[in-house]
Amino acid sequence: MANLGLMLGLEKSKVTLHEVLSGEAEIKDATYSGPAGLLVVPSGLTLKGFQKANPDKLKKVVSSLTDGMDYVLIDAPAGISKDGLIPLTIADRILLVVNPELSSMADA
Repeated sequence: MANLGLMLGLEKSKVTLHEVLSGEAEIKDATYSGPAGLLVVPSGLTLKGFQKANPDKLKKVVSSLTDGMDYVLIDAPAGISKDGLIPLTIADRILLVVNPELSSMADA
């Protein structure tokens, strides 16, 4: 699971990307104001929400966000699981962030 929402203080958001990817909510309901005028769609933090989400819907969701936006940043989970690879396949460009630790660099 991604952690951007947690880092921005959005961990208690009622509607998240997980609800959108499970078909329970629309993307507009999961969009929140962040710092410096950013719009943020946080990922949920619960295992239940993660299990209900369908990562195959991410491309359509991201496409709906790109209208009127200069950039769309996707905070993707580490590793090479399906939910980590889908964001990489739909991105135009990738910025890989790693910690200077062996396990982090091996996952990268």
